Amino acid sequence: MQPFRQAMRTNTRNNNTRNKEARADRQVTAPAAEDSQAAGASLSNRVKPVSNAIEIVRYLSKVRQPATVTQVARQLSINPSTCFNILRTLVWEGLIDFDEPSKSYTVGLGVVKLAEGALSERERLASLQQKIHEVAERYGVTLLLWRRIGDDRMLLVSVENSSADLQIHLRTGQRLPLLLGATGRVVASHLGLTRQQLKEKFRLLRWARRLSFDEFWRDVQTAVQRGWAVDDGFFGVGATTVAAPVFDRAGRVSHSLVAIMFRGQHDQTSIKRIAHDLIRLSGALSTALS
Repeated sequence: MQPFRQAMRTNTRNNNTRNKEARADRQVTAPAAEDSQAAGASLSNRVKPVSNAIEIVRYLSKVRQPATVTQVARQLSINPSTCFNILRTLVWEGLIDFDEPSKSYTVGLGVVKLAEGALSERERLASLQQKIHEVAERYGVTLLLWRRIGDDRMLLVSVENSSADLQIHLRTGQRLPLLLGATGRVVASHLGLTRQQLKEKFRLLRWARRLSFDEFWRDVQTAVQRGWAVDDGFFGVGATTVAAPVFDRAGRVSHSLVAIMFRGQHDQTSIKRIAHDLIRLSGALSTALS
């Protein structure tokens, strides 16, 4: 109950004025006492829709996989119609995400943002681990998160493997030149370098296969247009990488999200789907890691 003010008439001068003011004061302070009682209210006095919404978020956080309205309603014993309305509201508030093709729900980035002040960078990344794993598993690839360090280096801070029998393994802690691979092509246009300055840095790079600067430059321009880049065997023999940039709050590239796979594992159509999933995921990472 919200505190309220008792309107008082000040233009009357009868003997009851003091009594009226005293009663008004008691009315103003009464809600505070009621709020105190509400704080210690029994479970029977809880607001059921609020409790249901919290239970839904807890459930989705616990199962760590997408769930439909029917599954959520059954597991939590909530009326399906009520459950649907609560889920729709939680999606609108950004606390959970809705996947249209599968008609399912997962915990959204909004939950992370609520706890942002208490999360370290590693914990923020862990909060998106499920979504990262889903993409890796969907395509049978390994997802890498590289953090930009300084002006020309990157550090591998996260590796997410799929359950595929054959995988490409990399160890966290590796450092590489920032302009190598698909990452180099996708971040080059965000470094504030002229073509000549970029060419000078390019000369210092060592590629697994010969790559001319003109080819690299064309790839950079293509990456500018579509928002992602691909390296087909130049970063590593027998490997293809696809990269999408992750930006900080100032709009600078802070990380690069990369899918690495065997050459020929996916055709061009499939690679485009991977790239689009990386872009969506990199947007979530931009928000979570900023």
